[in-house]
Amino acid sequence: MKIIKVDEKEKTIKVRVDNEDDLWEVYNVLYKNDTVIGKTTREVKTATASWRRPVTLTIQVEWAEMQPMTNRLRIHGTVIESPEDLEIKGKHHTINLEPGNIITIIKKESWNDLDLKRLKEAEKRTYINALIASIDSEDFAVARLTNSGLQIIYEEKLDLRLKNKDFPQESEKRELEKVAKSLNRLFDDLKPNIVAVSGPSIYLEKLLNVLKDYIKDTKIVAVDTSYGGSAGLREALKKDALKEALKASETLQEQELMERFMYMIGKDMPVAYGLEPVEEAALRGAVDTLLIDREIMNEPETRSKIINIVEMVIASKGKVKVFTTNQEARFWLKNMGGIAAMLRYKIF
Repeated sequence: MKIIKVDEKEKTIKVRVDNEDDLWEVYNVLYKNDTVIGKTTREVKTATASWRRPVTLTIQVEWAEMQPMTNRLRIHGTVIESPEDLEIKGKHHTINLEPGNIITIIKKESWNDLDLKRLKEAEKRTYINALIASIDSEDFAVARLTNSGLQIIYEEKLDLRLKNKDFPQESEKRELEKVAKSLNRLFDDLKPNIVAVSGPSIYLEKLLNVLKDYIKDTKIVAVDTSYGGSAGLREALKKDALKEALKASETLQEQELMERFMYMIGKDMPVAYGLEPVEEAALRGAVDTLLIDREIMNEPETRSKIINIVEMVIASKGKVKVFTTNQEARFWLKNMGGIAAMLRYKIF
């Protein structure tokens, strides 16, 4: 991401998005009733023909939707500025934001410190594009991990059990080569900068031995787990070998923070969760780390209160983390009201 212009007086930020993760960052700072200026196309019809005309439109945002498999962010709203000859003011239009595009976002009130910080960090962040596979005797799964989250993209049932087979070694080799070819196709398509393979050591070593003939000139991180398949992928994310390779990943940060928070609850250490208790803790300057689910930031009835809490936490030198990617961590945070805090000392 490249921040081209910041005008706090005009409440305006202009950015260029460079990859899929940048689309995710823009999505997470967009709210209903924001104003967006971007290039798009609009269908023009005459009595004899129709075509799509490139135009720059200004729309008031009604909703935004990520489309990760198409590498696109759809921003839908009401047109408030357009070329006069199009006569489309007041009509609805969707701007499709893709890598390489430039967009201007204008806030109705002002940019809050949290969203500004998010964009500035995104500009400096290392781009993660990892392919993680997990195998055992019965299951094989592959996920893509980027800064915006983990997405399982391939799953397959296996049979690597050697008992009761006439030609066990040949059967095992065929299964492993089938798996290696599938992983190699995904490697060619997605061009990851990190490849990791996980699973129980016996199957992990066998797959790594076959993979060396398919994926060359790329270091493969080996991660020993108890399971393969989708369960193995989730387990691999908790292992130090993978954490070291993926330490810039948003997903891992959210997972680790949620695990720490649950540990503190179990040990009766100072925490708060739910809007009113967290607000009280922020008022007292007791919040060390504030955890917020992204959805609660977009709710009009709570948004101003959340921003006020964030500002109090930052003023008292606390840390703030908005959860946007890790579905398991977000599930637990939502169950606690969408907002929680690890405290410096007990107040309840």
